[in-house]
Amino acid sequence: MKMDVENQGDPDNEEVSSTGGKSKLKGPDNSRVAMTRRPQFWQPLRWELGIETVNGMSSSQAISFALVKRFPPEDLCNILIDLYFTHSNTYFPLLHRPTFQKHWEDKLHETNFWFAASCLMLFAVGSRWCTDERVLGDPENRDGADHTPSPPSGQPGESKDEGPSEKPATDSDSPEKKWWTAGLPFFESARDVIHSNANPIHGASLFEVQTLALIGTFLRGTKTFPAAWLVVSTGLRRAIDAGAHRKQIYRGAPNIEDELWKRAFWNLVVFDRIGGVILGRSVGIGEEDFDVDLPSEVDDAYWEEAHGWKQPPNVPSTISAFNQLIKLTQIVAFTSRTIYAINKTKLFSGLIKGDWRNEVISQLNTALEEWVQGVPTHLKWSENMSDPVFYSQSAMLSNTYHLTRLLIYRPFIPLPPLLPQSLRDPAHAVSPAPIAFPSFAICLNSARDCTRTLEHQLRTQSWHMVHIPAFVNAAYTCAGLLLLALWDFKGQQKTLAKFQDAGVVDVEATRSTAGIDVEGGDIRTVLLSFKEKMEELLADIHLLIEALEWVKPRWEFVGPMV
Repeated sequence: MKMDVENQGDPDNEEVSSTGGKSKLKGPDNSRVAMTRRPQFWQPLRWELGIETVNGMSSSQAISFALVKRFPPEDLCNILIDLYFTHSNTYFPLLHRPTFQKHWEDKLHETNFWFAASCLMLFAVGSRWCTDERVLGDPENRDGADHTPSPPSGQPGESKDEGPSEKPATDSDSPEKKWWTAGLPFFESARDVIHSNANPIHGASLFEVQTLALIGTFLRGTKTFPAAWLVVSTGLRRAIDAGAHRKQIYRGAPNIEDELWKRAFWNLVVFDRIGGVILGRSVGIGEEDFDVDLPSEVDDAYWEEAHGWKQPPNVPSTISAFNQLIKLTQIVAFTSRTIYAINKTKLFSGLIKGDWRNEVISQLNTALEEWVQGVPTHLKWSENMSDPVFYSQSAMLSNTYHLTRLLIYRPFIPLPPLLPQSLRDPAHAVSPAPIAFPSFAICLNSARDCTRTLEHQLRTQSWHMVHIPAFVNAAYTCAGLLLLALWDFKGQQKTLAKFQDAGVVDVEATRSTAGIDVEGGDIRTVLLSFKEKMEELLADIHLLIEALEWVKPRWEFVGPMV
């Protein structure tokens, strides 16, 4: 008898006969059971499958081949790569140039569609600073001419470091050109492939997270910039799903892949915080929800074992500015979750006795002072800085610092005492008790200091000296604050003139309210001081509008501001 090796020794398949012997029991007929199975419950759905398993035409290589056909010519690709790493990656280090260059030369974009999509988005971001008309969205919007900026009358010309392909167009030079469409074809190509092939069922790859971060970077300069916050939120969730927020996931020894994951995660966190504050929305992840280290302050050239992953002594790192920005956005996030919290009764219940506003503002002031003290010497703002990279990085940090102060104190600016009741918000019919800090004076001083930095950047007329998104946000916010101060001074001036005509005026009270320091009690001197202050404010407002007009042709979201 043939031995049943398959079931030998299995008591479940044996039965003791009446004679003491054993006979094999037959199991169910699986072929008949399979006939009763309903395929919709036993087979994976199409959307659950990976790219490679759907069909031959949907493989990663086939998708990459279709994407590569949408790439610009090779000469333009090289220009856009240089522009991206010069004007974007310098401030928000997402990619490692030697690694990207190796992937590019190995033509990884022809086999990996997520890397191909990240290349397209890199081209889209770099197009902001390119004057080659091949980057424009509409082919009819091209005439082959070079459109370079004209510096303001009586001001210095372009920086000597600025190449012809990096000069922005202006309305006066090319009014018929829609330069704000620069990079739009590359963005649309990447968007289409993401919509068709992104699969949340499967874990995210590094190239996917980098692509989402680049999409957020590009959308921040368009009129649909609120969508950037949504894309960044998606990228942040994908990075968290991959474990990029946990320190224990990373290997102990430094390596390229881990460092790129940290850069991608922190880029998304910073964009989420800044975008959330601009839109009045909460941050997507709390400080207590992750423990990943900051990016290594080692420049791209000193990665890998050849340099021991160490920055040479006396060579300041360009990554330091990004880490300082991260620390500053931590204060921004805390401000958003406390001062701007929707339901403050739940947030401070039983935690702070008395007026929570003074306690929270004191903590934020302490955090800002510690941040200022921790800024490296090469990133402390000065108009005399010669290095264009550190000049623009320090200006960005200085402007962001002043905007953070405005964010903290702006909600506590008191309403003008003589504001008509019809203009008051019904929800705030009764003004809250004043805080222990001069909110209006602090905001006004920060706006003026920020304006001086923006003015110096504007006069350089060089893209190398300006990080445009931070430049625009600072100019717009400061202009709004200065307008508020102008209207307030104008109202006080009119009121003071009426009181003067009536013969009833308190000069000392007026000085303390308006922040005007004049000698003597002559009402005419006070009124003259009001006029001088308003002229200064009006001049600064015109300068900020000029700054916004300068970048308007390239950055679509600036249009509604002016």
